[in-house]
Amino acid sequence: MSANRWLIFLVVLALTTNIRSQSLQDIINQVDTIANPNIVRSVLMGQFSIVENYDDSLQAKFYFQLGISYGMLYKTDSAQLFLDKAVNKAKKSNAVLTEIGSLNALGNVARITSDNEDAKKHFENALKLATSKNTLEYLRWQSKLLGNIAGIFFELKDPKSALAYSKRGLAISRQIGDKKEIATNLIRLGYCYNALNKTDSALSVNREATGLLETTKDSLGLIYQYYNMANIHKSMNDAGLAKDYYNNAIDLAQRFGEAETEVGSLNELADIAIQSGEYQKARELLDKSIEVSKGNNMLFGLRRSYQLAYQADKRRLDYPSAIENLETYYQLNDSIQKTETLKSIEEFKVKYETAEKEKEILAAKREIEAKERFETFLMIVIAIIVVFGTIAIILLVQRFKLRRALLSQEIDTLRVQINSLFQGGIKELDVTLDDINSKLYQPLSTREFEILQEAISEKTNREIAETLYVSVNTVKYHLRNVYEKLGVSNRMEALEKILPKNS
Repeated sequence: MSANRWLIFLVVLALTTNIRSQSLQDIINQVDTIANPNIVRSVLMGQFSIVENYDDSLQAKFYFQLGISYGMLYKTDSAQLFLDKAVNKAKKSNAVLTEIGSLNALGNVARITSDNEDAKKHFENALKLATSKNTLEYLRWQSKLLGNIAGIFFELKDPKSALAYSKRGLAISRQIGDKKEIATNLIRLGYCYNALNKTDSALSVNREATGLLETTKDSLGLIYQYYNMANIHKSMNDAGLAKDYYNNAIDLAQRFGEAETEVGSLNELADIAIQSGEYQKARELLDKSIEVSKGNNMLFGLRRSYQLAYQADKRRLDYPSAIENLETYYQLNDSIQKTETLKSIEEFKVKYETAEKEKEILAAKREIEAKERFETFLMIVIAIIVVFGTIAIILLVQRFKLRRALLSQEIDTLRVQINSLFQGGIKELDVTLDDINSKLYQPLSTREFEILQEAISEKTNREIAETLYVSVNTVKYHLRNVYEKLGVSNRMEALEKILPKNS
């Protein structure tokens, strides 16, 4: 076991020993101060079996913290599972701020998976709740959510909309006087202005942001802001100022252990050196970057370093070294892809184990409830058995059996209908694209027909995307078009629409 894992184990053990006599609220408050998501997850999962015994408001906070910890570990499926629970529990208990936080977290999880459509929906739903009041906490959420929506529009290559939302967020942050949030919104504005080729405006707001961060002595914020300013000046071909900002970022990053920014800055300085023909200087910078990346297991930074090292060695005609660096680059690329696959498998395992644990808890809860109901029933029967006992028992048993028989019959009938509809999917039906299009005003495209075939074979959108080598958003887009052309609203209606009338 590595030193880090031993440390986490000892911390969790100490916390577990300490929280045995604490309430769930105390535990939630305690983990809120812990930065390591592995520790938070371990502590909260230790309370998982008892959480259903508490009120909905406290359950909402519990699932919110648990979902956040999984999100920070990039276990997106599990994060979404628990955050959805948090939203539902918060709605039931009218815990609006917890619901806002959970929706915001769901948006951030969707951004991790590049599902900008879902992310935007979650942020907008949270913003509707946040605008219901104008207290300080609600105003802070309004500023943050407007910024998050701006970020979505920026990723969607819509800098004008991003700029509009960023300005609204900045106005609110100025209203409440939150310097850190003001700086964040100014930085976001800078990205928008830069994308719109308004370089002077971008520099102006970034200078103001840098000044605020320096005033508040926000060292971590300054690390990223120096790096951001360096990138802006680099894009303007102002190598001198770019190098100054990159060096400032490196100095702070080394002091505070921000290896990712340090590596990024070293790589960008090396890129500038390569462009100016200083190949030896570039190699010195890259050697340092490679050392830091290896020490912190940063595969993405390491891959970029070897890519630049290949370019530097190639330009100075050191072909053996260039070839070696290129081979390392491709090996790292393969390793990154393999790591991401293993992460997905591990996340699926965790999700499965969590679901199984939930089933066990639910079964135990139902068993207890069934025993309690039975005991109550016995007490009532004993109290009235002289007058109504025998008759009541006979009537209840008959009614129960009849209802169960009817319900069983309905379930069997539905099962037969569903199986007959989905038996074999469309591929076993004699239905072609031409057959379908002959009945439509707007014909389906070949790609839409392929998507339709997969959809009615009971596959999920993600499984369809993997089968056809497209994104989930592309699948959603084509399905919307198919439903519109067929005049239906779901897969079942689509299947019924295209089935031959004699089937």
